[in-house]
Amino acid sequence: MKLSTRIVLGLIPSAFLILMLWAVFAYRTMVKKVNFETDFILRKYSENIIMRKLTGEQLPDSFNGVYNTYFIRKVSSVYADAVPMITYSDSKSYVSDFDEFSFVRTRKQIFHDSEGHAYELTVSLPVTERNLLSDHLKTWTAVLFLLLLVSLSVSCLLIVIGNLKPLKEIMKWLDNYKLGMSAPEVPSDDRVMEFKKLSEVLQSASERLEKQYQDRKIFIGNASHELQTPLAVCINRLELMIDDGSMTEVQTGELVKIRRTLNHLSRLNRTLLLMSKIENGQFPDIVNVNLGGLLSEAVVLFDEIYSSRKMTSRIVGGRMPVIDMNEQLADMMVNNLVKNAYAYGTPGTEILITMTENGFTISDEGSAALPSAGMFDPFYQPEGRREGSTGLGLALIAAVCASSSLVISYTFEEGRHFFNICKH
Repeated sequence: MKLSTRIVLGLIPSAFLILMLWAVFAYRTMVKKVNFETDFILRKYSENIIMRKLTGEQLPDSFNGVYNTYFIRKVSSVYADAVPMITYSDSKSYVSDFDEFSFVRTRKQIFHDSEGHAYELTVSLPVTERNLLSDHLKTWTAVLFLLLLVSLSVSCLLIVIGNLKPLKEIMKWLDNYKLGMSAPEVPSDDRVMEFKKLSEVLQSASERLEKQYQDRKIFIGNASHELQTPLAVCINRLELMIDDGSMTEVQTGELVKIRRTLNHLSRLNRTLLLMSKIENGQFPDIVNVNLGGLLSEAVVLFDEIYSSRKMTSRIVGGRMPVIDMNEQLADMMVNNLVKNAYAYGTPGTEILITMTENGFTISDEGSAALPSAGMFDPFYQPEGRREGSTGLGLALIAAVCASSSLVISYTFEEGRHFFNICKH
């Protein structure tokens, strides 16, 4: 979830509560005002009726033309003392002048004449118009509430997006940043102190990482290059000593072991040097490489080399994958993957190569999944050190993929290892 969306979603509940309280308060205030005006009319009308009754003037008709109706009845003093002097109520009653039932606002008042007789005056006023007005107020208050909530949410979203624009630029820079490749400076916004500080920290960290990365590449390249000649000299001298014939059988056996160790060290050194060249971009020639053809050639080659393991291979899929990359690196990547499948797969099983338009997948049978943590790091050997293995095969493949905009991934499903290569 985006930060801007999360902020707005966090603001909506509080905004909803505040607007809801406002809507309820506004609606009740307006209804109270309408009821006050209605009660004021009833009070004035009641006072007029009572005044005429007490002064002996002629009382008006029960229907005065403005929908006011009244009724006076004599009550006992016990009743007069038992009920409130003035009460207001809403009810639905029959209005004879309209010959229908209608919502009315009723005011009852107890009063006494000069002789002490108690009377109850009931004054009613149809409030259909008031109820319609209240319904309109309720409807439009709800509409206004929704409009305010939506407009407030949209406004907050626009404000948040506008203010987080520098952060968005920084995140875009992070997405495009690749270690070892020249990158533009981190976007900086001097108007916001926090974003400016974040940009400065990222710029400093990226520069430090780049320097360490370049230093490491230079060191590995130089060290590997400098070691290659002494190793070759030592191996040649050992071979001369072995071929001399003056050594005893035990001494010759020990020299053979030393030569084997030096050969392993030489292969390791050459692989490290090759990885350094790949990371330094020393394979710039890019062509359209038919990976399907390389896979077919590799299968024929390793079928013969590992014939003793009695493994079979099958290539399936539709279109041949064609990738833009260095042909030498492509051949190295394919050969290493196919070789691993033959060398470490279960003897007597089938290797399946599935080709797609965007890449290919090599799978072989296995008893358990390989530990995925650090799988493509240098010197990865999950089952212990193997004779003749440098532990750099998968790291070399990963370096080729990284330099060629490819992605390598590993999964284990239904007793098979799957190594997938596809376009980024």
